[in-house]
Amino acid sequence: MTTTCLLCALLLAISTDVVPAKQDVPTLERFRAAVARFHRDGHADPGFPIDLSGYTFHWEVDLGNGDHYVLISQNYQGQILAFSKDGLLKDSLVTTEIRGLQICDINSDLRFEIITTQVDSRGTGLLEENFHVYDVGNPFLRELWSGVAYSFLPEEKTPGRLVYREARGYLNCGGGGLQHYLVREGTNASNASELTRLVYTSAGTLEAASGNSVPQDRR
Repeated sequence: MTTTCLLCALLLAISTDVVPAKQDVPTLERFRAAVARFHRDGHADPGFPIDLSGYTFHWEVDLGNGDHYVLISQNYQGQILAFSKDGLLKDSLVTTEIRGLQICDINSDLRFEIITTQVDSRGTGLLEENFHVYDVGNPFLRELWSGVAYSFLPEEKTPGRLVYREARGYLNCGGGGLQHYLVREGTNASNASELTRLVYTSAGTLEAASGNSVPQDRR
């Protein structure tokens, strides 16, 4: 056998023995099966490409736009998954731990936004939870805005002397915008409240409407 024939035989053997790895695409069906296994066995399928470590619970949301959304709450983190109408994963976001979920049509255009409550910071003597607003109508997920849902944070008034301030936020959706009402309370400090109206800009961002952020001192 000539050298050329030996080389051809070697190339043929390589081409027949090496099989390209099949792309591992997450699907909604596989996600549900992975969660069922987690509940049954106490751990996720190691072959599943989405990290489910620390899984606690999840929501499934159908907003009527053909896509299906899954929001996962995990220990110290969270995820938002967007599946197409065919059940294939099309986009995902890693977030902080998700504690709550709301659905809102902020500007009454029949396209809904997803609003989560997330634990953004925690530790000994401190907690910070924020609202996060996500746009899901475009091809990809994107965060539009975040604001205080609840916080209990220390503030150093004088060297070596900490004062803890507590704040609670509330959202009201509708009427062409999103209203964020913030109430601050603190030891040795006056209570204060602030109302902010958030609207869409021409650039598609969500920002405070001019002249609609109204601080109030309630002494």
